[in-house]
Amino acid sequence: MIHVREFQASDSDVVLHLLDLKDIINSSSFSEKVFQLSESGDFLGLVAEANQSGKHQVVGCAFLRLLETISRGLHCQIEELAIDKAWLHQGVGKSLMETATSWAKERGVGDIYVDSPYASIAVKEGIDSVFVRDEVLEVAQQYEAEKEELQESLKKQYNTTISKLEKEYEAKKQQQDETIHNLQTQLEDATQYLEEQQAEENELLNIDPSSPRNHTGPYPRGRGFWGTLCFPIRKTCGPGSCLRLPSGPASVRGSTDRSN
Repeated sequence: MIHVREFQASDSDVVLHLLDLKDIINSSSFSEKVFQLSESGDFLGLVAEANQSGKHQVVGCAFLRLLETISRGLHCQIEELAIDKAWLHQGVGKSLMETATSWAKERGVGDIYVDSPYASIAVKEGIDSVFVRDEVLEVAQQYEAEKEELQESLKKQYNTTISKLEKEYEAKKQQQDETIHNLQTQLEDATQYLEEQQAEENELLNIDPSSPRNHTGPYPRGRGFWGTLCFPIRKTCGPGSCLRLPSGPASVRGSTDRSN
């Protein structure tokens, strides 16, 4: 529930924070100025309190003055109006303006003018007797229009950027898939080629890879295919006679030692 009362010196710190004046005037000077202006009876400071868990919290304020001008005549001018952002659209502005309207009517004034950007909030909350300066409304409307335009522009930029990134990702993914496919094809071709070469080598040496003698590998003595295969050539050859195979698979050259 929102309760509106007159400004007190103890409210200075919170009110200065709401009005964003803490860097301009200190609390004591501010309260003295408010009380000095109030002595004439044509000035009033109001604060709005919210009751939360038994504690009263100042969530808004308004400072009004009775003025008489040629264009407006006798009227009530709201010089300052501020609402805690956490309490916007919760009846704070309406409660302040209702109290201000009652105070003005008691003094024979029916018109109230507001220069604060929070005035539009008070009007939306049901205070029809408040007049807002045209330039204030124009600035507020321009701000809302620029805000919507900026949001729409940012949304378009976001969607464009996301779409561009998605296309780049798909292109890179496709390129990577093609690279992987090519590598797999090359690997398969290389494997097939090695198998064919292995078959040719086995056929050249008449080696049966499935023979139990070659269970540890197709090549004798674990030295690989192109090693030295030692076996008797004929009876006249000594035990050291051997057949040496060249490093190439195209031909086989024999060398024997006939010195014996």
